[in-house]
Amino acid sequence: MSQNMSIVRLESSDKVLFEVHYDVIKCSETIRKALQDLGDEDDFGVLPVPKVSSQILEMVLNWATYHKNDIPKVIDEDAEEDESMEKRTDDICAWDTNFLNVDQGILYEIILAANYLNIQNLLHTTYRTVANMIKGKTTEQIRQTFSLVNDFTPEEEEEMRREADWCKWD
Repeated sequence: MSQNMSIVRLESSDKVLFEVHYDVIKCSETIRKALQDLGDEDDFGVLPVPKVSSQILEMVLNWATYHKNDIPKVIDEDAEEDESMEKRTDDICAWDTNFLNVDQGILYEIILAANYLNIQNLLHTTYRTVANMIKGKTTEQIRQTFSLVNDFTPEEEEEMRREADWCKWD
């Protein structure tokens, strides 16, 4: 991207236009690659973001603006699971906790947008948020939290408990 081109124009699925500085949206691997593919032009036109509504895109851009100076976390896909990334859910910053304190439908849409736009730090933060929603809850509490219907027979539930008994921690 040339030095002259610092504004990127994005169009949401519902045809709302957003102008955002490249430094903000560079956290999106999808947008970065699209801009690289377009070459070193000064005017890229409008980049469509067909799978993200304006409401969610605005939220993602707010998140990206807040985190634009963060150092990206490097995840080694070839590393052993324990070495790759610390599996913590208690290290979400207060701003992110407040930002992601939304209803489950919105949180789900943010997860889908982060995945589509390939914004790894946002994706991992949303995963940790969902993990915190589950942590320490019983099966029934998890069902209530996520409005899940128990469609297992008592026999199927007992079989699943026996099969999953190995994963209980002391």
